[in-house]
Order: sequence, then structure tokens, then C-alpha cells
Amino acid sequence: MVVQTARTQKQNESQAKDRVLPPLSNGDRLTRPEFERRYAAMPHLKKAELIEGVVYITSAVSFEAL
Repeated sequence: MVVQTARTQKQNESQAKDRVLPPLSNGDRLTRPEFERRYAAMPHLKKAELIEGVVYITSAVSFEAL
């Protein structure tokens, strides 16, 4: 049986906060909860989709007026 003291619990929480999630990348294969966790950690990302476990990120569209 593992007993956590308040100190070890705070250390574990601190370590969890220090972990940096890897950014979403086109073609990543993720579960839905992992996708949602990473997507929430990237507020600058405008649109990403998870289709059948594969991440699709739209590219920025540029327009030049003639």
C-alpha cells in the first residue's frame, strides 16, 4: 500500500504541471482524450481535427490581390 503525504502529493502535482505536452502535428495518431488535451494546450491553433485517430491541421491560406 502506497501512502502519500501532503508533501509528496504536492510534488507529484508540481511535476505534472512541469510536463510539457508535445504540440499537435499533422499525421499524429492519438486517442480522443490525448488530442483534446494537446489541442487545449495550443490556444493559438485555429483548427485541427481528429479523424479516425489521425490529426489533420489546416494550413494558413494566403491571398495576394492583383
